[in-house]
Amino acid sequence: MNEAYILTPNQEAAFKVNEELATVAADIRAELQGRWKQLNVVDHLFITQFGKAQRTFLAIHTLLRDSLIEDALCLLRVLVENTINLKYGINSDPIEVVRRYSDWAVLDSVRRARASNWFHGTSLYSKRRKEAFLKVEAQVRSRYSSEEFESLKRNVFGMSLEKRAAIADLSQLYDASYRVLSRNIHAMDVAVMEIARSASSTDEYTELLQARFSHALDIAQWCLGTLAIWVNGQFQCGFDNRLKELQARS
Repeated sequence: MNEAYILTPNQEAAFKVNEELATVAADIRAELQGRWKQLNVVDHLFITQFGKAQRTFLAIHTLLRDSLIEDALCLLRVLVENTINLKYGINSDPIEVVRRYSDWAVLDSVRRARASNWFHGTSLYSKRRKEAFLKVEAQVRSRYSSEEFESLKRNVFGMSLEKRAAIADLSQLYDASYRVLSRNIHAMDVAVMEIARSASSTDEYTELLQARFSHALDIAQWCLGTLAIWVNGQFQCGFDNRLKELQARS
């Protein structure tokens, strides 16, 4: 059963800032959607990923409002990973990152079609469609060595998230948040929290809940805020003053 959680004064203030940050991020996104035709494919990928970060941020806050801290922490891991990937793309070779994203998406579509026996027995199946899948797979394969091709099939970037975090200068975020949050994704957190509840006093357990809630608020704010500042500056969206005002209150 879900337990109601009462925000501390500091958390209420952070919650307010985060709600306003979500609004600014949505406005940035809307501004860029209006320029979509004037932007290139590299811009499109980064803006799309920023939009994903903004939606994940909103989902985290929806869960926190209902005291669903464990579930919010699962999505926080998604937001942290998205932030690392975006910053990695910025700090490395954006064009190469977009090319790998595109090629991986093609391979993933082929993999799903092959696993479904090319959709035999459904209206989606046709010999022409199957041949088209195999043709684009061969085209992607021709751009890579055998080793690189196998690496691409396993991982868009060809390296671990930990290595991408280092290139993105976000190793501290990876170590302090992503690793810790992995237990939430794998459903271990419920057991850990039940043990903590039984082994702790009421005050100690409340303090633990407060720490977890604050972690979700603060890391989510840092991730979306960092991305919003970069996107706003990169594309000259004109939201500098609103972002600076939020920074001063965070």
